[in-house]
Amino acid sequence: MIRPRFILQKNLAKKKRYIIYDPGGGGPPPTPSDVVLFNDGSGKIVVNSGKKLPVKGTIEFVIQGRNTVPQVGIFCDLLIPYNLIITGWTLVSNKSGSIVIDLWKSTYATFPPTIANTVTGSAKPTLVSTNKNTSTTLTGWAIIWSKNEILRVNIDSAATANKFTLSLAFTKT
Repeated sequence: MIRPRFILQKNLAKKKRYIIYDPGGGGPPPTPSDVVLFNDGSGKIVVNSGKKLPVKGTIEFVIQGRNTVPQVGIFCDLLIPYNLIITGWTLVSNKSGSIVIDLWKSTYATFPPTIANTVTGSAKPTLVSTNKNTSTTLTGWAIIWSKNEILRVNIDSAATANKFTLSLAFTKT
């Protein structure tokens, strides 16, 4: 099966194409004048110059009460799979409601994390009588997270809605 090459952008003035190329996918290889982005197998995107580009993604938590408001307290723990920098958060709910979420982080050796290990400072992901909120202003946050640290999600308070989704945006380092 031949996979297509995806043209991201074409600079007509310089006649350069920016393409994603899968070397195992068949099809003609890029020409020397192309600027090529491809997956090198390590999960990072590589430019033909060999420079590694940052990989961005999200960590998502779906917090759901069974037809009721989620309970206050520890919701879950998650092992951080690689080094990353948190760049923002988005919080949505199934209907207008309120919730305050705290995030605690510890090393594997010092597990479990406690409120003393909060990473959110005073700027916790919060909804107040609405169904969405987002922020890239992470004042007071510990934004640099290391591989194999453990993140704990704690619900400080919740009201009205019964399903919330917290997405943490990150750049892998």
